[in-house]
Amino acid sequence: MGPVEMGGSLFAAYKVRPADFCVVINATNITVVNFRIRCSAGILVAGSRNVTISRGSIEGSLELPVYRRGAGMYIYNSTHVVVKDVYLSGFHDGYMWSRAVM
Repeated sequence: MGPVEMGGSLFAAYKVRPADFCVVINATNITVVNFRIRCSAGILVAGSRNVTISRGSIEGSLELPVYRRGAGMYIYNSTHVVVKDVYLSGFHDGYMWSRAVM
């Protein structure tokens, strides 16, 4: 899986690399529950289906300047993704999706 490009609704197109994220989900029928992630970029869900992410926290680094912080969660080209009761803090962008059906 290579870089994925953000959608056209944003001001500037840029690529998101899976290697930039601490957790990468690229699968079907996945449940992530009761978790804590401390990382500069949190979870990437790409090319996935039937994913549930719940009851957890994803914390970025407040020490980094805002322009160096990543996304807390990015959902790309995935279907049937449920996110509930997830706390995000310390990121440039908290939650983004592109070509995803929620």
